[in-house]
Amino acid sequence: MTPCVVSCPDDRARDAVQAYRRRLSGLAAIFVGVAILIVMFGAAALSGINVLRAFAAGESHWSKAEKTAIISLNHYIATHREQDFRDFRAAISVVEGDRIARHNLTPGAIDFRTSSAGFQQGGNDAEDVPGLMLGYVLFHAWPPFAEAVEDWKRGEHWIGALSEVARDVHEHGAGWSLQQRMDALARVSVLDDALTRNETGYSQHMNHASRLALYMTLAIFAALSTAVCAAGIFAARSVLRRSLAAEQRAIASEERVRDFADLATDWFCETDTAMRVTYVSSPHFNTKTAVLPTLLGEDWMMVGSQEGIDEITTGYGEKVRARAPFRNHLFKQVTGADLTFYWSSSGKPQFDGDGVFTGYRIVATDVTDFMRTQEELAAARDAAEQASRAKSSFLANMSHELRTPLNAILGFSEMIEHQVAGPVGQKRYVEYASDIRGSGQHLLDIINDLLDHSRIESGQFVLHRETFLACDAIESARNLCQGRADGLGVTLVADCEANLPPMYGDVLRFKQVIINLVTNAVKFAPGGTVTVSARADGGELFLQVQDNGIGMDAGGVAQALRPFGQVDSGLNRKYEGTGLGLPLAKSLVELQGGTLTIDSEPGRGTTVTVRMPFAVADAAKAA
Repeated sequence: MTPCVVSCPDDRARDAVQAYRRRLSGLAAIFVGVAILIVMFGAAALSGINVLRAFAAGESHWSKAEKTAIISLNHYIATHREQDFRDFRAAISVVEGDRIARHNLTPGAIDFRTSSAGFQQGGNDAEDVPGLMLGYVLFHAWPPFAEAVEDWKRGEHWIGALSEVARDVHEHGAGWSLQQRMDALARVSVLDDALTRNETGYSQHMNHASRLALYMTLAIFAALSTAVCAAGIFAARSVLRRSLAAEQRAIASEERVRDFADLATDWFCETDTAMRVTYVSSPHFNTKTAVLPTLLGEDWMMVGSQEGIDEITTGYGEKVRARAPFRNHLFKQVTGADLTFYWSSSGKPQFDGDGVFTGYRIVATDVTDFMRTQEELAAARDAAEQASRAKSSFLANMSHELRTPLNAILGFSEMIEHQVAGPVGQKRYVEYASDIRGSGQHLLDIINDLLDHSRIESGQFVLHRETFLACDAIESARNLCQGRADGLGVTLVADCEANLPPMYGDVLRFKQVIINLVTNAVKFAPGGTVTVSARADGGELFLQVQDNGIGMDAGGVAQALRPFGQVDSGLNRKYEGTGLGLPLAKSLVELQGGTLTIDSEPGRGTTVTVRMPFAVADAAKAA
């Protein structure tokens, strides 16, 4: 199996796509913007050049009209034909149009409509007129252009003088003498020379201004285009740099994720919508690849049915059909070399941006060592439990075998001690019999504690419940312990609250708890006082056994509550015992629904508190 890590398209994937689209849109916008600005600068440059062309064309119209006017006036002076005079007026009208246009573009008195009509009267194309007006308004004060404007103004002056000659000839020419006509022709010739010189100056100045304007326009166009291109390149470089950085981060992230996947899993695969395996990663361990080459193109759902592979866990098929993630699905693989491997596979479904299922990504991890460890732990646990049961069973079975001879020892020694069958010859034998009985009783107590503890551990301990009075049980236990207390010089006091509610439990085990606690207290408080008190507290019996003996610290309390645990555990210890008294008392209390706690302080004694429920109707029924 291979680990197939499922990564559905999530918000981060969508954000990455959107970021890519934004960068692409940004690049497109930059190039489109640069192209638009360059086109605009080019259009502005062409417009400027077109204005210069229009002024040059206007100057040609003006010059042609002026020459036509001179020729027509000369003919009129010579022949005095009205047609020649009309031709003169028509030519002068063209020149007059330019004058009207210029006068109506004077700052402070601009009239674009009249100026437009004037330029058109001067023979200029209507499409060139807006450029002529804008060019004059913007550049009439520019020195190279201003010199041409001055030539324009002087030309208008000479045209005015020429018009005066034409008016004189038109008014008086019919009666003029030859000399007067010759003088008029001479005046026209002088004005013609002046206008020719003026036109030459205007043409030179306008050409100079045109060249400068052309150079400036081209320079500005080149500078602006270069600046725009540089800005576009810088912006594109910035976008591309961010894109490259994002791509490098994506590559690094992909490599990091792949490294993590390789470290976390042994292999991974991908499936299509039909759950056919479309990709399998390279396995790390060649000894475990017997099944991997067969996966590519196979139906993932059928992997568990291949030869040598068994599914250990079930139920993941329903999750796959529901297009839900699955985790820790276990396979068992037995190779041709009779090697057994275990694989844990997990998978997640993958969906496109529209939520359509596109397949699974699955990862698989070799958990052979873990499974073998679990099997070994389970076998060890079973062996330990079996040994524990054998031990408990052994101790339970030995109960009769141990107790029978001890009872016989105790019985016969007691008969000897009390000389039931008649007097014994030597008093020392009586003392021996007493020692035998005491030792046997002590051994019997130890064996009883061991057997009780064993039965509790093995779950075979049975309580014999009945209703009883706590004070009676406490008094009975005190009487049994009184002899030991007297032997150690301990004052044993019982303080039981009158009219306590009846208890429901095992009275024999209840007495055993009190005897164990009192015996333990007497043992560690020689010459002191042990008090057994009982009272009712909120529906429970509150029982305390207090002594003013040696006491214990917190570690000693914990040690005392452990089976076979003794605070004084040396071989030469002062106080005898198996260490089962307190643990056994605690277990017997808890078996009857109670609690046992110890409060102790070195040198200040010990208080053992027992809380047990009184008899209740439900408890009686349950019995």
